[in-house]
Amino acid sequence: MKKFVACLLMLVLCLSVAVSAFAETVEFVPSISYKPAPGVVATDPAGHEDCIVIVPVAEADTSKDITADEAATLKKVYNELSKDGVKLSEQCPDLTDLVKKVLGEGKTADDLVVRDLFHVGATCEEIPAYLADGKTLKLTLDSTVGKDEKVFAMLYKDGKWVALDNTVNNGDNTITVELDELGPVAIMVPASVGSDDTQTGENSHTTLWIVIMLAALVAMVVSVLLYRRRADAE
Repeated sequence: MKKFVACLLMLVLCLSVAVSAFAETVEFVPSISYKPAPGVVATDPAGHEDCIVIVPVAEADTSKDITADEAATLKKVYNELSKDGVKLSEQCPDLTDLVKKVLGEGKTADDLVVRDLFHVGATCEEIPAYLADGKTLKLTLDSTVGKDEKVFAMLYKDGKWVALDNTVNNGDNTITVELDELGPVAIMVPASVGSDDTQTGENSHTTLWIVIMLAALVAMVVSVLLYRRRADAE
């Protein structure tokens, strides 16, 4: 009986370690790998809505509005963020300072969930030239975030993620992001808000359930063996 209890305690310990490890990794909403592109509602400078092209991860290989190199970068950052054990605080160190400012001390970038990931490009020459002059582009995009949700964003530039300070939830199913360069953009919300429909690294919840099921199976096998041993002894 003591051996049986010891085995169960060991399983519980292993599960606790596994749960802690998974909880600290980057989280995505399950639909991010096939989510459509958000619509462009407005631009600043104005009048360039038709020039802006948003390409989601799901269309990286099929969209004609993205180059092969841009598609490769989008898939690369998605795969990097999807790896088990990867943390937003490590991918974008300056994001934690922004999170603390908005959500309060004790909060970090690891308390966020990636709600959306896409590439922002342009089909006209005016926008790249505008950004090249050191100006910023404000994009108002369709969004499914609630009107009271805090929203964060980061831009992938020069091989690393950079937090975007002026991301705004407009409270009307749109958000506004301010970019100084075109490229991959990740939209995030607090994990507590998106916890009902999130999953770590796109598949880590599945992995976690497999671990739990295996642990339960082992416990069941141990119980049966112990019962049979006692029955044979009697």
